[in-house]
Amino acid sequence: MDSLLKLSYIALGPEDNSLAIEFAGLGYGRAYIIKYKLEGLDKDWIPADNTNQAVYSYLPPGAYTLLLKSEDAEGNPSKNITKLVIKIKPPFWRTWWFLGLAIFATVGLFYWIDKQRTQKIRATESIRTRIATSLTEDMSNSLSSINISSELAKNKIDTDTFRTKEYINQISDASNRMVQAMYDMVWSINPGNDNLPDSIARMKEFAAEVENGQDDITIVFDVDKQVLKLRLNMEHRYELLSIFKEAVTNAARHANARNIRVNLRLRNSKLIMMVEDDGKGFDLETGVLGRGISDMRRRASAIDASFYVESNVNTGSIVKVEIPIV
Repeated sequence: MDSLLKLSYIALGPEDNSLAIEFAGLGYGRAYIIKYKLEGLDKDWIPADNTNQAVYSYLPPGAYTLLLKSEDAEGNPSKNITKLVIKIKPPFWRTWWFLGLAIFATVGLFYWIDKQRTQKIRATESIRTRIATSLTEDMSNSLSSINISSELAKNKIDTDTFRTKEYINQISDASNRMVQAMYDMVWSINPGNDNLPDSIARMKEFAAEVENGQDDITIVFDVDKQVLKLRLNMEHRYELLSIFKEAVTNAARHANARNIRVNLRLRNSKLIMMVEDDGKGFDLETGVLGRGISDMRRRASAIDASFYVESNVNTGSIVKVEIPIV
């Protein structure tokens, strides 16, 4: 080590925290002892042994001052005290800039987590609101249909029994749609049903009901394996299921189809559902079917999906929905 007469300050890295400092006095021919003290660590002066070394191991990071003095045989201290300032640098992870960065990063992380949580809550609330709005519109249409059919049935009950039965059947159908819409909403908001196979299973349940309710009709599903790995949020589940039901109902009840094929594909990050039938086809601009098509198009728009319909008289129909998968 350099002489303390020439060196008054040393800076060491965090790994150089064990020191052995040698020293010697200049009192030739006189009896004396050397004492040392490391300010910042030692409380009292320490007499040096015959090795004339001050040994310190594993010093914590910080600034220290090594003090050296000599005393004669009578205990009189020397006038001058030699000083050596020693600085042990902290590891980078204990520096102020790193701690500041860590605090900033931690605060930022908590802020990001809270923001994500808030956004997720808002997104869920928004989806539920849209589902409720869609359900309200469905209920409003059904109630309006029930009200109109009820008035017509009341007016015809004494003069036209056949038409009265038709109106009662319409009331029954509208009531059933309301009940099914409520069931579908409750099913859709259940997070346990977010796997697409759950949606397909519910579609098949409805298809079985249609097959049991009508003679000579077959509904077949053709599903890609990739589709079975997909998940859908509650709004997509509700609207997709509603579009499916409307398309199948149109084909079975209004187009008098005997064969309905439901295709589910995954193409270019899009879930594609296509409902094909061999019914009599229809005019897209007229009749009850026109309103059904309008409802399906509205539902597709609510989930940013593309909606297509192909139909010609006596050639069947195709209803196609493409849902972007994020």
